[in-house]
Amino acid sequence: MDLPKSEHVIMAGIDATDPDQIVGKGHNLIFRLLDELDAATTHHSELAEMIEAHEDDPRRRAAMMKAIELPGRANVVKALATAFKTWNESKAPEGKKAQRQAAAEKVAGKFTPRSGPKLAVNNS
Repeated sequence: MDLPKSEHVIMAGIDATDPDQIVGKGHNLIFRLLDELDAATTHHSELAEMIEAHEDDPRRRAAMMKAIELPGRANVVKALATAFKTWNESKAPEGKKAQRQAAAEKVAGKFTPRSGPKLAVNNS
């Protein structure tokens, strides 16, 4: 089912039919996640001490320590960088080939064969 062009779909506080708003929301989310990652990196030793002091379950403690260690944080940075690149590419203007193709299609419209003549018959 196609929605009419004038109908807006609001999701997460933005118009989900507007690519600029979607990309903007994605950028905001990435920046907030980077802030969280920065805080986890800045306070790594305090987080590790809190986990060691307050978590008694060894499996849970190991999982929590693994989550704040460098490889985990590096993977988060890598995933966020990929997401940021994807958002930017979706907003980027068309490439030269796509622009040329669009221009060629526009010009070709002038030279398309005309339809046959219409016969108007008046039998009065």
